[in-house]
Amino acid sequence: MKLAINIIVTFALCWWPLILMMSPMMFDAPDSENDKSIVIGGLLFMSYPVILFLLLGLFGAEFYGINSWRLAIISAVILALIFTVFGYASMVSNVMRGIPNSGYGVVDGQVYYNARPIKQADAASFHAFQREEFGYLHSAQSYAKDHQHLYYQGNVVANVDITNVEGKVLGSNLYWLTDHTVIYQGTVINGADPQSFQPFKQYTSWASSGTGDDKHIFYQHQRLEQADAATFEILDHSYAKDRQHIYYGLTPILEEADPIHFMLLDEYVARDEDAVYFLNGTDSHRIALATPQEFTALGRNYYKSQDRIFYIEAYQAVHVLEGVDAQTFEVTDYDSETGSDARDAQHWYLSGERIAR
Repeated sequence: MKLAINIIVTFALCWWPLILMMSPMMFDAPDSENDKSIVIGGLLFMSYPVILFLLLGLFGAEFYGINSWRLAIISAVILALIFTVFGYASMVSNVMRGIPNSGYGVVDGQVYYNARPIKQADAASFHAFQREEFGYLHSAQSYAKDHQHLYYQGNVVANVDITNVEGKVLGSNLYWLTDHTVIYQGTVINGADPQSFQPFKQYTSWASSGTGDDKHIFYQHQRLEQADAATFEILDHSYAKDRQHIYYGLTPILEEADPIHFMLLDEYVARDEDAVYFLNGTDSHRIALATPQEFTALGRNYYKSQDRIFYIEAYQAVHVLEGVDAQTFEVTDYDSETGSDARDAQHWYLSGERIAR
């Protein structure tokens, strides 16, 4: 009987290190860190070795000849160290006092964010915004206000007139507007006009502000200084152009390209009337030997231009396939038997590499 009990306890203890390592996942659910029953229940579950050894001690049993009371004390010391290092001790202390471990809360006239006191906050007028107030956007929970300040993640947003601040969902993001400023993630967007600021509908990483000669373009909430707003055209989430430049975000690229006739063929390739270009951020460049009028996408990152086959290694480089028969070349579904995704009359290919037959 003693041997059976020792084997069962040993098996149970084998899971303890894994449970301790995975314990932060117990509090991944929203507001779980603030739920007293979840926090205490989770820590009791992690403490089961102490409970096991206490039960053995109560029945006068030893664990392979070792005093169970002593093992319970050793386990408790190990848990105390782990709870302190992982912050579980303070988590328990906070939930017992009603202080939120995550998010905003007001307790006994003191405002907290992630259990940290916000000393300048006025508890009587304090309001923490909820997702439900702004289309269930998660970012709404980072904001709060009182009669003096707007707060983002527990910090005062500087230079904001709280008497006339309004939160608005523009595109897919939450912004805060005053008479003179546009605020995103707690930071004032320099040069943005709150009356006209608007992200582009399909590509919300881009936005415009102002009208006429005073219109400006923004990328990820930074002003694109050299953009000509009158001729500005969004190409996708990262690329755009005007009559003078092609842009990757805030950076002009492909100076040799013609912006007027420049167009994207897919996420990796663009063309104008004279050349084909590999889109690779600030390292975008012309694809040598490619003719724009005959350049065709074949699928699976393969392309054809006259008698040449190209393979694009995403965000890396463009490769010209050597010795390929362009007339019989075709892209296929992945063939597990040959380990290929393309072929010509004589060879198989996988990701641009020839496979020996």
